[in-house]
Amino acid sequence: SPAQTAPRTLAGQRFTSREDKPYCADCFGQLFSKRCTACSKPITGKGGLGSTKFVAFETLAWHNECFFCNICKGSMVGKGFLQEGDTIICPECARKNMNAEEEQED
Repeated sequence: SPAQTAPRTLAGQRFTSREDKPYCADCFGQLFSKRCTACSKPITGKGGLGSTKFVAFETLAWHNECFFCNICKGSMVGKGFLQEGDTIICPECARKNMNAEEEQED
């Protein structure tokens, strides 16, 4: 059988099953959750399951509190954003960048 972490009783704890195996919320989060692109911690609710607010885009995901522009550090929750490699920037900063690049070309 695959190596497993030390057995812990799940009695009275919230747990989740996957493929008929039970996991406590902490382990489930470590093993199966999406990870935040910014802080790389698992995206799970406080105490395990559920309610964490997060933003997902294609294969990437961010905690709401980690979802901010790489340049101006403003929150981008509920706004558009542009991806530049591993970083995300708000439309405002993208516009400034494009304008700056155009000015350099002149």
